[in-house]
Amino acid sequence: MSITNITRYETENCSESRTRRDALGIIAKGIPKENQTKSPPASAGHSPKRLQRRFSSSRSGRIVTLALLFLLLFQTFTQLSFELTQNDSYSLSLLVAPPSIPADGKKYDAIYVQVQKAGQPVLAPSDIRILISSSNAYVGTVDQEIILRKGDPYAAARFETTLNPGITNITASANNFDSATVQLSTVRPSGTPSKMRIRLSPEVIPAEEGTSGQVLVELQDHYGSPSPVNAGFRIQLSSSNPSVVTVDRELAIPAGSFFGIAHYYATYLPGSAVITASSSELDTAVATAKTSGQTAVNLTVLTVPNRLPVGVGQTGYVMVQMRDSSGQPVRASADTTVFLSSSNPSVARTQEIVTINRGSTFAVGKLTTGSVNGSTTVSASAAGFTPASSGFDIVAESRSPKSLKIHLSPKDDVADPNTSPLAVVQLLDENGLPALARGNVTVSILSSNLNVANIERSTIIGLNASYGVAHISPTFRSGLTTLTASAQSFEIAKAVFKTQAPIPARLNVSIGNADLRIPAIQETYEGLVVQLRDAAGNPAKAPSDMVVLAASSNPQIVSTPSSITIKQGSTTTQLPVDVTERPGSATIRLSAEGLPDFSLSLTTVEPHPSRLVVYPILSRLPASGKFSLPVIVQLQDSSKNPAVASTNIIVAVSSSNSTVGFVSSLMTILSRESVGTTYFQPTGEEGSATITAQASGYSSGRASIKTLSETVPAKPTPPPPSSEPASKAPLNQTRNSNATTAANGGAAPMPAFFNLFGIAVTQDLLMLVIPAIATPILGVMLVIKLRERSKKSGGSRFSPANRSRS
Repeated sequence: MSITNITRYETENCSESRTRRDALGIIAKGIPKENQTKSPPASAGHSPKRLQRRFSSSRSGRIVTLALLFLLLFQTFTQLSFELTQNDSYSLSLLVAPPSIPADGKKYDAIYVQVQKAGQPVLAPSDIRILISSSNAYVGTVDQEIILRKGDPYAAARFETTLNPGITNITASANNFDSATVQLSTVRPSGTPSKMRIRLSPEVIPAEEGTSGQVLVELQDHYGSPSPVNAGFRIQLSSSNPSVVTVDRELAIPAGSFFGIAHYYATYLPGSAVITASSSELDTAVATAKTSGQTAVNLTVLTVPNRLPVGVGQTGYVMVQMRDSSGQPVRASADTTVFLSSSNPSVARTQEIVTINRGSTFAVGKLTTGSVNGSTTVSASAAGFTPASSGFDIVAESRSPKSLKIHLSPKDDVADPNTSPLAVVQLLDENGLPALARGNVTVSILSSNLNVANIERSTIIGLNASYGVAHISPTFRSGLTTLTASAQSFEIAKAVFKTQAPIPARLNVSIGNADLRIPAIQETYEGLVVQLRDAAGNPAKAPSDMVVLAASSNPQIVSTPSSITIKQGSTTTQLPVDVTERPGSATIRLSAEGLPDFSLSLTTVEPHPSRLVVYPILSRLPASGKFSLPVIVQLQDSSKNPAVASTNIIVAVSSSNSTVGFVSSLMTILSRESVGTTYFQPTGEEGSATITAQASGYSSGRASIKTLSETVPAKPTPPPPSSEPASKAPLNQTRNSNATTAANGGAAPMPAFFNLFGIAVTQDLLMLVIPAIATPILGVMLVIKLRERSKKSGGSRFSPANRSRS
């Protein structure tokens, strides 16, 4: 039977078949052509009703399948539309506050994530799981995952720095949101001592025991700026060559200062030594100290006098002196033993050993005459020196003195009052041979240049003696003086005595190899030393008290005393400088009589830290009174580098517009920290407010915050009661009613996909519409299925007659 016949048959035998056909006609049209082929002719086993039920059963299965496919496609489209719409409407905003933090190994709440819609900050529409990463673990690491709770304006992640400064990219990503990336940099904080520097003032001193120079150890930060300590700091000092330079074993830097002063000391050995400053907390620092002088290599011997009249047991002197390769007298760097010998002991014997004491240039031994006339050679030797010799004669006795002669021992010496050369005045006869006094002879002696050396005013030559002795007293001035000896009835005698020392030619102030920068703190800086130097650059002693005039070109930056004095015999004097709180530069000019002027440039810098900078973690936020916004105040130096507080700093914080929001009035930046945090509490009103941070001694910081109309998630749940004010909510823990609902399993509000006839179509609405559409379709299918089963069982229940009865 064909479909046409079946339909005709149904029309003739059952009036309800038309109704069923009309209900399913549209679906029947969707049956594929291959399924619309004619049915095979009816056979004996295939009645029209049986064929009708089989076809109806097949058709209802296809209807169920199509309905289910329709439902599945509709749900997929809905989900896809939601995801695309959410991705297009909402975005993540990632920021770092402050943008540069210290590379100090600490953790900072520095990374903040916010949801924005159309470029405006909004509250999170649902709980958002955010993954965060740092591109450079060498610089620092970040919390790998945070949750931005539904209804919160932001979430915070902690960044843990290393000790390695650098730059890293922070990336935040979440499902259905484009990832956001921001750059974070870590730097070495200024104001934190990270290294030491040694300044030697002066760098060169004479190779003489008792002279010294300053060892000034400065603490500097990574940028080379002076960094005061907040507690006493001790540094160990050592010398690489104690035979040349010794140094104080320890140096103390008092709290609040950036430097300490110790001293290094010269020996009599010229040379150099490396001075090392070490600490368990900082890397070592070194500087080279030098001592100026010549090295003794030769010996000189003089017999004084060099002739004596015959006579057993008369005494004379043997003078041994050290000299350098150019013949200049040199001080002994250590006690030096000199061996003496006579080539003819019958003529004269010598003391076997004499010692040239450390710091002296010569030593004097005794010579004793023998029993015969003649000559002998006196020799001197010492380890490490070239030997020397001198002749000595014994002559016939003479008692007819006529003139005087002066023998100097030594003939020249260093310009030092601590030495005591000898002037031996001898009687001579008319032939120039030694003569004996016939009575006491008083000899007067004068020095022509008392600035170079003085001498004992007189000496006495006793009865039967040949000579008398006077001591010479040199000064610190290098030069010549003529000694004149005179006595009644005798011809006068003269001799020239010479002293040697570097001659002052200029002034100098040593500040090291780098520019000197002093903190602009009102105090006296004592790290400058004025030194006299000769033309060759060697230290030179002041021959007398030398007045040095000082003047500053800018007393508002630094000021000096009007004059300082270099004492006689010294090479240096202190130059105290009074520093003001105003940073800048000034030139100090030094002048002294007979010397060219000397100029020194000084720079004072702002102490660390010097300014406050305000960083609100969000510059724009919803105008809701439910949230408190962290506001970070950072300490910085004048170069805008993060700085560390040496002591606790009390900061006053204020809001310019309390109708928009207010802040806590006071906050503290703790010692050894670079940031402090306060909180901005919006009132719910739209507008702008300027946050100002102020502290004594620091420039103020300001930042603006703007509150906007709050985009509230749909159907907010009433907020739960809270005993803690929102302004005290810690970072990443601020909650509202919507966040509480989400945390308890409540549905997050969804954005609208599109508007249909003025109605906002959301996911929630679609979830209501989908069942409404699907339910009637499934109901029709169920009715058809039940009717088929009823007909199979006889159709009595749903026959027209039964239906009318029911």
